[in-house]
Amino acid sequence: KGIDTRKLLGKKGLDLKDTVKSKINELVDGIADQFENAKSEADYLVENGKEKMSSAKSQIKQSYS
Repeated sequence: KGIDTRKLLGKKGLDLKDTVKSKINELVDGIADQFENAKSEADYLVENGKEKMSSAKSQIKQSYS
């Protein structure tokens, strides 16, 4: 009787460990995806800002020419 209880508790412990590990991996993957999305958006904004600055500089040079 006691050995069966210990086996069951051991199995439940392993199941819990696997579940927690899986959830942590999902959380880490979600955070990594959010970081990549934010990085991509920041890169786009920087590039867009550079293009607008270049255009503004050209317009200023043309207005003083």
